[in-house]
Amino acid sequence: MTTTLAANRIHRFDNLKGLAIILVVVGHLIYLKNTKEINLIRNFIYIIHLPIFFFVSGYFSKIDDNQLVKSFKRLMKIEIGRAVQQEWRDRSRM
Repeated sequence: MTTTLAANRIHRFDNLKGLAIILVVVGHLIYLKNTKEINLIRNFIYIIHLPIFFFVSGYFSKIDDNQLVKSFKRLMKIEIGRAVQQEWRDRSRM
C-alpha cells in the first residue's frame, strides 16, 4: 500500500508545501531584526506563503461547485465584515 501511495504523489506539490513551510519559519525568524530591507522581505514572504498553502489544499479538495460557491460567499461575508470593522476601528483612532 505504501508503494502505491508514494507512486501517486505529485512531488511538485510536496515541494511547494515544503517551500511554504520554510517561508513561514523564515518569516517568523526574520522578526528578530527590524530594518527597511528586512521589512520588505518579510512582507514578500507573508504575501506568498499563505496563497501557496491555499492553492495546494484547494487543488486536492473534493467539493462540488455549488458547495464551493456557498463557502466562498460565506467567507467573503466574514472577510468584508472584518475589513469594515478594521476600517471603522482605524478611523476612530484618528
